[in-house]
Amino acid sequence: MKRDICAIVAVFIAVLSSAQIKEQHLSHYIFEDFTPGLIFMKNGVVNRGALNYNSVTEEMLFKESGKILAIGKDEIERVDTVLIREKKFYPYRGKFLEIIYTKGEKELQVEHKCRVVEPPKTTIFGTTTETGSSRNYSSVLSNGVLYNLEIPEGYRIVPYKYYWFRDGKKMSKILNFRQLEKLFKDDKEKYDKYMKENRVNFNNDREVAALVKHMLE
Repeated sequence: MKRDICAIVAVFIAVLSSAQIKEQHLSHYIFEDFTPGLIFMKNGVVNRGALNYNSVTEEMLFKESGKILAIGKDEIERVDTVLIREKKFYPYRGKFLEIIYTKGEKELQVEHKCRVVEPPKTTIFGTTTETGSSRNYSSVLSNGVLYNLEIPEGYRIVPYKYYWFRDGKKMSKILNFRQLEKLFKDDKEKYDKYMKENRVNFNNDREVAALVKHMLE
């Protein structure tokens, strides 16, 4: 059974009007623009819409009637999977993980994240320093009430990634290469050889997926 995504707007949370999304803010979205996609619900309903994922608020968003809407916290558990282009997402612990490699019962999944860094501040000596703190600049009102998100001018967007490795029913969170290496401790020589020959960037999910694929072959 299929229906348009506008039919379930009532159970989603309004986030911000499309006019507030500017080109300079797109760096905290996975896709450059809202892209046609599918939301598969566990009850068999398939919803269509223009979708994107905000890695600052960690919400799956869609555009409808000039507004940007987010899947509400209560609705996330009713979602089975989300497909946008070739990317496949599924809900896990209130967020969405992207499945980037699968082999049998083993899967590598990426958790897209992003922090907002304050602009440099002028010290009493006239020099500037960047604060180490990161902030999520959003005004959030619960219970389905409209809330706004806007990155102030001068702030930096810093995307980063965590990974999850599923082995059957076991899920392991991976925050760095050291933790990833432990997954393949029984084949350390093969892992070390690949890492020596390839400059793998931890925040490049394609490169990490290629590494895991190599280890599972």
